[in-house]
Amino acid sequence: LAHIMADKWYRYLLQVRPRLVRGEVVILDRYFYDLRTFPHPLVKSPWMDALLMRLIPEPSIGFCLKADPALIAARKHELTTAETARQIDLYRGLSRWVRNFHEVPADGHMPTVIDWTTEQVVRTYTASRSPERV
Repeated sequence: LAHIMADKWYRYLLQVRPRLVRGEVVILDRYFYDLRTFPHPLVKSPWMDALLMRLIPEPSIGFCLKADPALIAARKHELTTAETARQIDLYRGLSRWVRNFHEVPADGHMPTVIDWTTEQVVRTYTASRSPERV
């Protein structure tokens, strides 16, 4: 757990935060959210929720790709179907902290999914910028 936390903080402080301060769009795959799926008692404590709330910048947008857990488990060959389902439920819980949170079908027509998610990112980015900065 200590190694994972150190890695996440390192990436946040040296790669993510400087870009956010400059107003850049930062796209991450899971980020600190992965900690919610880590099977350790400390992760289920209230301090983890408080930490997550502080680390989510505004404006933020979150996507949770959804599909049948058995399909995902068979495709990725990483987790069991039950563990995949458990992690999907935990990621869905992020909607409490990420204002612009969307579940996106991962088993749909890929170009449509990409177009839709791109549209959401652009909409969120431009909503907080003056026309001169877009």
